Amino acid sequence: MMRIMVMAAGVFLLVGAVAAPAQSAAVAALEQSAAEAFEKKAYSSALQQYNKLLEMYPRDPQYNYRAGVCMVELGQEPRKAIYRLKIASLKEVPEDVFFYLGKACMQAGRYDEAIGWYERFGREVSPGVRKRYHLEKYLGEAKMARDRRGAPPPPPPPPPPPRHPRRAGLPHRPGLSPPGRLAPADHRT
Repeated sequence: MMRIMVMAAGVFLLVGAVAAPAQSAAVAALEQSAAEAFEKKAYSSALQQYNKLLEMYPRDPQYNYRAGVCMVELGQEPRKAIYRLKIASLKEVPEDVFFYLGKACMQAGRYDEAIGWYERFGREVSPGVRKRYHLEKYLGEAKMARDRRGAPPPPPPPPPPPRHPRRAGLPHRPGLSPPGRLAPADHRT
């Protein structure tokens, strides 16, 4: 009995040792394909591939970062993008993770959080990077959206001013002066 268990364990280890390199080669190929699609800004294709990688490695910061960026760029599932980007932000990933967290929060209607993430991104990067990402524009949009959210709708526009009777196509009635003109004075005294 013990001999059978030892043989089964040996077979299991042997199969595992042979399967591991094949699996790691497949993972490496998938990772390379996903990275190429991401670099080409083919976000839909990259997202599909990163989702497959995340099934195997759900806590990988780079996969979470890139999947989150893809979702933001595609405007898909902003809450899931926030989740992915927050996981990524805990590890060493590109500094623009905070910028994309701001964009994801904007898409989810979480304007105060978006402002916080944009401000953090602004503190973390140089002025040149802030300019390249148009940070002031995005920060301004987030603040306007936040302010607009609590404000009542704007009032309707005022009615147009009354038109001159003759210009409006109405017949002129004698004795009535058009607006802005005085009636002739009665000279009978």
